[in-house]
Amino acid sequence: MIVGFALAFLLLLIRYGYGWAMAARGWLYDQGIFSSAAFDLPVIALGNLRVGGTGKSPHAAYVVGLLLGAGYRVALLSRGYGRRTRGFQLVTPSDSAETVGDEPLEQVRRFQAEIGQGLLTVAVAEARAAGIRALLAGPNPPEVVVLDDAYQHRAGRPSLRLLLAEFHRPFPADRILPLGRLREFAHEARRADAVIVSKCSPAEPRPELVRGLNLQAIRQAAGAETPVFFTAYDYAPWQPVEAPTGRGDIGAFAAPQPPSSVVLLTAIDNPAPLLDHLLGRGFTIARHLRFADHHDFTAADLAAVRAAATAGGCPIVTTGKDAVRLLTPAGQLRSELAALSVWWVPVAVREVPAAERVEPANLRALVLDHVRGFTTPFLARPLAVAALLGSLLVSGIAPLSAQAQTIPTPPPAGQAPGQPPADDPATAKPKKPRRILNDSVKTRYGPRTTRVYYERDVVNGQRRSYVLDTAFHEFWNQRRWYHDSATFQQDLGNVGSAARPQLWPVGQPQTGIRWGRRAFDRYAYDLPTIPYYDTRSPFSRIAYVQGARGEQVFEARYTRNIRQVFNFGASYQRLSANKQFATTQLKDNYLTHAAASAWAAYATPDSTWRVLASYAHMSHEVVEQGSVLGDPAAFDLYSNVPVALAFARNREYRNAWRLTQLVRLVGPGLQLFYTFDRRVQQNRFSDYNSQMRPAEKLAELRAFPHVYLDSTRTQDDARFRLNQH
Repeated sequence: MIVGFALAFLLLLIRYGYGWAMAARGWLYDQGIFSSAAFDLPVIALGNLRVGGTGKSPHAAYVVGLLLGAGYRVALLSRGYGRRTRGFQLVTPSDSAETVGDEPLEQVRRFQAEIGQGLLTVAVAEARAAGIRALLAGPNPPEVVVLDDAYQHRAGRPSLRLLLAEFHRPFPADRILPLGRLREFAHEARRADAVIVSKCSPAEPRPELVRGLNLQAIRQAAGAETPVFFTAYDYAPWQPVEAPTGRGDIGAFAAPQPPSSVVLLTAIDNPAPLLDHLLGRGFTIARHLRFADHHDFTAADLAAVRAAATAGGCPIVTTGKDAVRLLTPAGQLRSELAALSVWWVPVAVREVPAAERVEPANLRALVLDHVRGFTTPFLARPLAVAALLGSLLVSGIAPLSAQAQTIPTPPPAGQAPGQPPADDPATAKPKKPRRILNDSVKTRYGPRTTRVYYERDVVNGQRRSYVLDTAFHEFWNQRRWYHDSATFQQDLGNVGSAARPQLWPVGQPQTGIRWGRRAFDRYAYDLPTIPYYDTRSPFSRIAYVQGARGEQVFEARYTRNIRQVFNFGASYQRLSANKQFATTQLKDNYLTHAAASAWAAYATPDSTWRVLASYAHMSHEVVEQGSVLGDPAAFDLYSNVPVALAFARNREYRNAWRLTQLVRLVGPGLQLFYTFDRRVQQNRFSDYNSQMRPAEKLAELRAFPHVYLDSTRTQDDARFRLNQH
């Protein structure tokens, strides 16, 4: 039992360690710390979150077929899993599974005619970005690149991501490796531009309503606006392994007919759909020899297959991916299977219409509209970036939209140049303007997509938020912290120096604290009133204000969402002003204020648990009139003393932390509220005298310390409170 618990604990550690490592890697790419290359042509990536077969190769062939049918030159780039070579390599029919991998070789045999016409290039490369560059530098550069099994490859930036989810094994119901089969956490589906639920039952017209498919969980992981499509497999007539017929349009050979018996040979992750197809047609499975995915058949394996087929006098049936591993580079059956009847079953992808209306209407429309409307990413064109930077120095910012270049759509065969295709929706009605989508939450950018809310509303159970209009013409209509804090006026609160003010008793303790509470509270952050954000796209704001009498204000703020439930941000503000009272020089600095803050907010999707955390560091400095030596014989201490206006400074530092948690216990009416609040404050007064003679300076230092320091620390203990509404 102890060993079992230890093993379970070890697997749990590995699981979360691997999962968070993948999440950290994705975050580094999202933040731009790890570079991700963009390209000036459409790049369509297919992949999945699970380890194993979701139908990536048939769907890659489906997308390639759509693009070839529309008249584009296409390149299909794969990793070449299981090959014994490395680097970039073009795939030809004379290659073997050992040199290029089984899946790319299967695609080459499927599209032999198109490859011979120069319309399609199939290649393999571990580094997808380097592979795309090699394709573009080749003799026949493509117009569109399709990446097979590339959802986790982030070094290249696809323009369209298609995520596959198997109908009977959807990813939201699985767990991360090694306890499950997920390569990444399920919420990484948010990167997808569309989700394809594959291997649906052909007889089921509404797969989204079938019990067992948690479509809501898929939509929650990928985003509410991410379209979900459904596909099924259609099986074409069988083909002999020794004479593949390309795309299956030449005609059927004399294949075995039901109710005969067959030996099934598979080395794929999930052979269940093929097995169901054979049983549904009435075949009897004499024996099923099942191997691991991408298994390299040895002589012993094939000897076992031959023995099973010979014993029952049955033909051998396999998949297209397995068939290429049964052939020699010359296209002949391996010697272990010579003189046997060996067949493979071609598979084609067919879209299954959903009951609900989806925009776009189908996967075909999504792919073709994306390619037709593709514009080159601006940062992918160095010359355009250099031209923009040069124009900034001469004439200001030019509209980025003017730099976009649209890839021309080649006309299909038999269509005159410039004539719209017959099936183009644009001929019937104008297309809707394309939306600019955020990579993380797939929602629309805009000037009114940033919302602000405050702790008081969360604690009081109010789901209140305020839309922040970031349109340029609304920018100066917003009030900010320096408008309401009496920035350009200062209550000195003293006559003489801050250490010995005439209106305060001599020897007043904690001078700096009292002084700071009078003057600095106007500018200090009050963390319970700090704004929190919910923004659909990264939000940033930089403001600079120059006053007429030397006042300067600078403010910078940045915030963004990570997923739809977590937001973080940071801000910096600085104020400086010249003296306005009893100044000795017009340009004497009077006031300097700076503050930096950071905040984070998390809420579960149903808002049953919310966490608000914030931190602020503030410094405040005011220049004073120092060096006033008091006369104990005088009634007011100062009447008989010459005043030497020199240099004195009041400084105050504040650090504040605040954490608020809210747990909703019973609906919205009963909630548990927890707050931790801590503030640390230091006040320093420095009185410097540079205008007195040494003897007078010594007397000054005896009367007034060179540095007067006092500080205080206030802390609000954590407390619990039940709120009822």
